[in-house]
Amino acid sequence: MSFVHLKDLASIVQALITSLALIIGGIWTYQLFIRRRQRLPRAKIEHSVIAKAAGANANLLSINVIVSNTSDVLLPLTSGNIDVYQVFPAANEFQRKLNDPQRVKCQRVNLMDWPLLFSYPERHPGKHTVEIEPGESEQFLYALLIHEEVKTVYIQSYFRNIAKRGKTLGWGAETFQDI
Repeated sequence: MSFVHLKDLASIVQALITSLALIIGGIWTYQLFIRRRQRLPRAKIEHSVIAKAAGANANLLSINVIVSNTSDVLLPLTSGNIDVYQVFPAANEFQRKLNDPQRVKCQRVNLMDWPLLFSYPERHPGKHTVEIEPGESEQFLYALLIHEEVKTVYIQSYFRNIAKRGKTLGWGAETFQDI
């Protein structure tokens, strides 16, 4: 193979590599700056809670869970959960801790110390996946009848990040609400 042939072959390889780099750069630029898509989603979860008297023995608790997509990536939600616990009046082990004269001045309280009033799994499998576009929000509304003796509840919501395969990472929010 002569020097001229090697030079021609090197020019062809250089042109192919340059073309491939331009195509990859163009796709990356389109995805990142035109469609404004990145690789992993980010979300913000908020609770908006309203309690109203609903009758002689019950209150209506309206829980609006707002999931906002704060990223530049489409946010798919396939599963989540919302739990509502009774905090006051205190019950069971939590009441014993409150009445214990030997208790420390500050002690961490675990969720299992409170009775679970409501638990609802959000499941959106397959084609029913909830998809939130970048910069937009989705609301999940729950209306509960709570017995009038319940004065304070603890609300916990969680949505799984399916983009992190093999891991149970996600987004959550926690709220105390007086009724």
